[in-house]
Amino acid sequence: LDLVGEEFLRRARVESSDDGLAYGVLAEGGRVWAVRGEPGARGAVLRYPASQARFLRVTLLAGAGDVRIAGAQVAPPPARVPSRSAPVEVVAVAREDGRRTVVDLDLGGRPPPRAALVVEASTPAFERTVRAQAREGEALRTLGCGVVWRAPEAPPDAREHLAVALSDGAPRRVRARLGPLAPNPRHAPRPDDRPFTERHRGALGVALAALVAALGAWAVRLPRSPAAPPGGP
Repeated sequence: LDLVGEEFLRRARVESSDDGLAYGVLAEGGRVWAVRGEPGARGAVLRYPASQARFLRVTLLAGAGDVRIAGAQVAPPPARVPSRSAPVEVVAVAREDGRRTVVDLDLGGRPPPRAALVVEASTPAFERTVRAQAREGEALRTLGCGVVWRAPEAPPDAREHLAVALSDGAPRRVRARLGPLAPNPRHAPRPDDRPFTERHRGALGVALAALVAALGAWAVRLPRSPAAPPGGP
C-alpha cells in the first residue's frame, strides 16, 4: 500500500469480488504501521491467500494514528530465502515509567547484512514499537525500528510479527544532488593574517624603486672635489 501518515498502527481487512458488487473476506488481522521520525520504519504490505478475483477492497480498521491509502500495487510474494538464527546474550532488563522496557543485548559484533532482531515474548497478545540501538561510547545510534505484535484471534499467517530489520552498523554513503548555485548569506571573508610585508608587497616594491631612483638622482647632484694639480706636494 502507498500510505500517507507519519505515525500509525492499524489492522486491515482484505476482501475480493468478481463483479465489484459482492465482496467476501480474504484476510483480516494484518497490520500497517509507521514510526514517527524513522523514515525506514514503515510496514505497508498485506498478505492474502491466492485469488483469481478481479477486484480487491482494503479496509483499515480502527486503531492508533491517522493514515489514508493513496495507492496500491499487487505482486506475488517474494521467494523465501533460507535463514539461520543465533541466540544473543541478554545483559540487563529494566522497565522505565511502567510502559517502556529496555533490554541490553550483546550481539558479539556488528550484525551481518540483512539481519533481523526476532523478539521472544511469552505474552499471548500485544502490540509494541521496538527500537534497536547500538552504543558507541556514550552515544546511541539507531540500527532498526519497527512494530511487533501477537494476535491469537487473527488468521494463522497474520497472528504474529516479531522481527525488526537491522542495519549492519557500518557507515553508509548517501547520494546527494546539488541544487542551483546561490550566494551563501553566512559566508564571511577570511581575515588576512599575513605579515605586513606580504600583504603590501606591491606598494612596498614601488616605494623601494622610487627610493632607489631618488638616491640615484641625489648622488648625481653631489658637488665633486677639485682634482689635485700635477706635481703637487
